[in-house]
Amino acid sequence: MSALGKYLFLVVFISTLIYSCKPDEPIEPEPEDPRDKITGTWTCKETSEDFGATTFTVSLRNHSSDNSKIWIDNIYNLSTSESTRSVYAILSDMSLSIPSQTVVNDAQIITGNGSISSNYKTINFSYTANDGSGDLDHITAIFTKQ
Repeated sequence: MSALGKYLFLVVFISTLIYSCKPDEPIEPEPEDPRDKITGTWTCKETSEDFGATTFTVSLRNHSSDNSKIWIDNIYNLSTSESTRSVYAILSDMSLSIPSQTVVNDAQIITGNGSISSNYKTINFSYTANDGSGDLDHITAIFTKQ
């Protein structure tokens, strides 16, 4: 092989090596689901105009078909034995909105709003429950992450 051939081979080889060592495009991490910060088990300290102060456990879980919603199990201290006793809330930034909906087995109509603390450890709720009689029970509740 002539000197020119060796030189061309060396230039092509080094150029290929340098080009192939170019860093790959960075892999973007999967975006974090903001609902994951509030899902789990919470202690609910609820104050109801009708029932006074009570403490019980609630669970927040992701809604499987809508990324802006979460399920709240056992709100208003309703049993969690059936999924029809859960309500959904819409997450928007640090707020939760519970649109008016009927908890089927208990015939309670629940509606309200909540505010999530910046450390995701507490949620302050204000909601109403209507058993169909027309008399609203006004409730304030503090959910504390367990």
